[in-house]
Amino acid sequence: MTLRRPTTFALAAAALAFLAALVVAATLHHGTPPAPDLAAQAPTLVPGATTDQQIATLQSIVRDRPRDPRGYSALAAAYLEKVRETGDPAFYARAGSLVHGGLRLGPRDAGVLTVAGTLALARHDFRGGLALGRAAHRANPVSAAPYPVLVDALVELGRYQAAERTLQRLIDLKPTLAAYARVSYLRELHGDLAGAVGALSLAASAGGDTAENVAYVQVLLGALELSRGRLGPARSSYRLALSRFPGYVPALAGLARVDAADGHLAAATRRLRVVVARLPLPEYVVALGEDELAA
Repeated sequence: MTLRRPTTFALAAAALAFLAALVVAATLHHGTPPAPDLAAQAPTLVPGATTDQQIATLQSIVRDRPRDPRGYSALAAAYLEKVRETGDPAFYARAGSLVHGGLRLGPRDAGVLTVAGTLALARHDFRGGLALGRAAHRANPVSAAPYPVLVDALVELGRYQAAERTLQRLIDLKPTLAAYARVSYLRELHGDLAGAVGALSLAASAGGDTAENVAYVQVLLGALELSRGRLGPARSSYRLALSRFPGYVPALAGLARVDAADGHLAAATRRLRVVVARLPLPEYVVALGEDELAA
């Protein structure tokens, strides 16, 4: 895979976007991915605020502007961000209700269609996500917002060449955290782990709209380094994620995996017990059981 980098790295470093599931969080501040003009829609949003603070602000906006579909799409995006932060699937239902309301008010609104596509992908409706991403692109052809939805849907449907072409257009248009994270994933799928690490490093440098966005990229980077047997860089990446987003469960789980790979099974078990107590996802529960048996 030979996706081209933009000619100016400063552009990438200055860009602010969501990753992944990276697409949804950027709706909170800047009005491109996915809402077309969120700055005008929600001028009271505070850059750097927590997701919960953004949700409170957006709830007020929806109450004050009940006929404006952009508020619905932004709040739905914030709820999708909470799914990733907490692992609580109840936020999917809240996001779905808002998407339904937004589509009723603005069936051709690019922002609503983009978040609807993101939700469809989260529910593994990849064909539906692709259709919604295409509809969002038709509604606002100059926006970068629908591209991550299109790329993710094409990848999940196994249409890798089309995904690469679409991703290249996104990089040319807006080389953000969201774009570089997807470059990394495609390079990993092609077996280019070194290239995947390099793309994630660019993603982290590009920055994100919330601390969790960059922390998530650091977790992905840690997982790649761990898969390459580079325990020191993996541990450093997970620790950096925790410094950006204290208590971040995926980073704690990553450190536990590094501990286990380094032969420190007791330390790995202690970390995993904390992880399971906070977020008892099956993958963490299974890992804890394996570590306890090994110990």
